[in-house]
Amino acid sequence: MVLIITACIKPQNSISNIAIRDENIRLQQYLESLEFYINSESITDIIFCDNSATSFDESLLVKLAKKKNKNLEIHRFKSNTLACATRGKSYGEYEIMKYVFEHSYLVKQHNCFVKITGRLIVKNFDKIVRKLSDKNNYFVFLGNPINRNGKKIDTRFYSMKVDDFKKIEKNLGSQINELEGFTLERSFFEVIDSTGTNFRMLPLYPQYEGISGSTGIDYSNVKLKFVKLLLKNVAMKLFDLTQRWGMQDEN
Repeated sequence: MVLIITACIKPQNSISNIAIRDENIRLQQYLESLEFYINSESITDIIFCDNSATSFDESLLVKLAKKKNKNLEIHRFKSNTLACATRGKSYGEYEIMKYVFEHSYLVKQHNCFVKITGRLIVKNFDKIVRKLSDKNNYFVFLGNPINRNGKKIDTRFYSMKVDDFKKIEKNLGSQINELEGFTLERSFFEVIDSTGTNFRMLPLYPQYEGISGSTGIDYSNVKLKFVKLLLKNVAMKLFDLTQRWGMQDEN
């Protein structure tokens, strides 16, 4: 399993809904996140991809990765400025994934991947990854996870089989248009739902640390109380069971 970390160090001025624009602050947050995942125990291959083509000193990260016996790929490219300006930053996120699947060596060595939005740290990352299977896709719904009325998938953190992502990639890109309400989260749900792609809920709810790129909310200060976290995990388990029962009925 390979980890894909998406990034935009220097966002375009034409893109709205970005709380933090200072590239130095953003870069520092990405570096802290990268260091965290390099030090993780459940992943050995890491891909970092920035869609603003921003250069930075990679030497300390490369040295740390070597010390921890990790394979680290760093990619940078320039997103389609017009497409991102007219279709929103969701399209830029999609372009990163498309670029990784076209240019990464590491992604071709794996059957599945875990994706994380780059400036966020998932504190229970190792616990979650150790429970994942390379035979399943894993998501978290935004909204009610029991009856699927949320119509959105949380794209901050998810896991997919490489072949399944390749199958939905083109449809995903064609749907994204934030001006028409089709964010990456909504488009992801629509494509997964319409193609009948099988999936399960993540085995545990991700405990985030970091700052939301859209709202500026500091996840470190929005701590989930134990009961609330427990309820989220129970809801995810119930949804997962209903999914598997449904699949058994179809067979």
